[in-house]
Amino acid sequence: MVILSILALGVGHRVSIALRLSRYQKDSLKALCLAKVGLNLAIEEIDKNKDLSSYDVLKDNWADNKEKFEKIMLNENKNEFAIVSYNVGEVGKEEAKYGVLDEESKINININTASPYVFRALLESCGVVAGDSVDTLANNICAWRGDSNAPEEAKDYKNLGYECKGKSLVNNEELGLIKGIKEIEEITPDIYNKIKGLITVHGDGLVNINTVNDEVLKILLNACVKELNPSPEINSDSLLKKIREAGVFKKLDDFKNVFDLNEKEVEVIDKLQKLIKVRSNCFRIISVGKIANIGLERVIECVYDRNAKKVIWQHER
Repeated sequence: MVILSILALGVGHRVSIALRLSRYQKDSLKALCLAKVGLNLAIEEIDKNKDLSSYDVLKDNWADNKEKFEKIMLNENKNEFAIVSYNVGEVGKEEAKYGVLDEESKINININTASPYVFRALLESCGVVAGDSVDTLANNICAWRGDSNAPEEAKDYKNLGYECKGKSLVNNEELGLIKGIKEIEEITPDIYNKIKGLITVHGDGLVNINTVNDEVLKILLNACVKELNPSPEINSDSLLKKIREAGVFKKLDDFKNVFDLNEKEVEVIDKLQKLIKVRSNCFRIISVGKIANIGLERVIECVYDRNAKKVIWQHER
């Protein structure tokens, strides 16, 4: 009887664990399905705007729409819902942004529109020490993505035990393999994370002037100033203010004509105009499926190409 009791207890314990695991798997799958619902709703809003407008702005329904994206429910169970938010870590707080992030509001480091001048301005803006180190890092990034005119020393990775890739990056995290940037990630991760937050590897290389934030726009303006020879004494904050005061740009044909500019500022805006656009194709969607009463959530993060009508990058967690 004692042996049978022990066996019964053992079997009961195993069955109990199996049932809990089964319930967890079921709830996890449900949360993932909810995340997919949020993803599909976001894609629907992005595609809808393509048919309605020839330009994209941060007032569009896909960009900041708390009513539609804060709590997406499939039934009357208030504990089961999806959220589409810019910043998953802030979901539920006042500062959370409900909607989709325009991936082409960032600097595309894969395309030649991100020149060494843009990289230098980016690195300096993020707090990397100015001087030779910035120029070296800019050249290292250009070499890693495959620029033929990058210096030979920027392609030397013998000390790190692997080769310089010489091809386009597939994600932002790959930046951590580039020499110099690798050291920044290890020593000052905050600077590395800030750089990652301002760049992308998706899109055609042009930045949407209507959705770009002030920090990225200032980086582009500083890069345009540095590219002019000799570099004019121009206050990029003043130029940025003029651009913001001009409001929404529906087309770029008369971009520089809406400003009151002096001769040197016209040169800067001429260069900036080659780096910007008013319509985006790539959007980053972060959809969270939640089972609130047990604290379970699944996240789908992806980049959707509206022009190709497909998800070009996706990660589930």
